[in-house]
Amino acid sequence: MSTRPGTNGCLRRTRAGASRRLLAPSKEHRCHRLWRLEMGATGAGPFENDDALDFLDELEDSQHDVRRKRVESALDRVVRARGYIEAPTMSQAVAAAVVVAACDDFESVVRERNVPRWVDEEPIDVDEGLEELASQALHRALQSDDNELWELWAEGDGGERFTAKLTHYLDALGD
Repeated sequence: MSTRPGTNGCLRRTRAGASRRLLAPSKEHRCHRLWRLEMGATGAGPFENDDALDFLDELEDSQHDVRRKRVESALDRVVRARGYIEAPTMSQAVAAAVVVAACDDFESVVRERNVPRWVDEEPIDVDEGLEELASQALHRALQSDDNELWELWAEGDGGERFTAKLTHYLDALGD
């Protein structure tokens, strides 16, 4: 196994021809973009898919006072939606809900991959209303009858892992 610098300063570890990212502290979200160009990202974690990572990049690039508005907007889109919700929309809402949980209690995301540094260093203000909105979005993500993200996990035999992750964040939000 060898380590070599990536094109944007992120370190890459190579074994048997496969590249894997190692995050450089100051270039974390840019590494996400580079990796996804090479491989794509999928995982049961809230920040382990391309749509969630794109959403985190948008938040990273936003001014601190705009982040909360973007989080609320992503949550509100899912909570107010009638009918079927596509996977990209739900992925962003799940990421937004976990950002809320993490900003309220950073320990809730300690074991997650791809947690943005600003969540701990400059968390958004979380009040009961935002926690409730985040909980509602996570409950919607767990409804198997009207969202593509759930269907994708259920088809791939990962429904239990996905449910366990979301249930953990519902607990962190006090639900």
